[in-house]
Amino acid sequence: MANKEQVFTYNKRGDLLIGSISQEERELRESMSSIDAKIEDYCPVCNHCLFLSFEHTSRIAIMDNVGDDDDVVGWICPECYSQFDMEDNPEILLSKSNIQGES
Repeated sequence: MANKEQVFTYNKRGDLLIGSISQEERELRESMSSIDAKIEDYCPVCNHCLFLSFEHTSRIAIMDNVGDDDDVVGWICPECYSQFDMEDNPEILLSKSNIQGES
């Protein structure tokens, strides 16, 4: 198991975010830093960069688990918690809660 380094950061609202990153992940991220600068994938509301890699995004998926299929029906920005449909049309702006649902 690779040693993981603990990472601390703050979002725009001042919330402390804690995570960890392995040496391999750090090296991959550093090697892609020049590529990252050319990728424009920003939240339409807060301009937070949503690009993580060519295979991953920092968007929070909204799943519709009605029936047997789990379909992604939208996404949430991890920075401002604005909610969007799959065509990037805003549905809920600057939500105070990162959890939305229907009752």
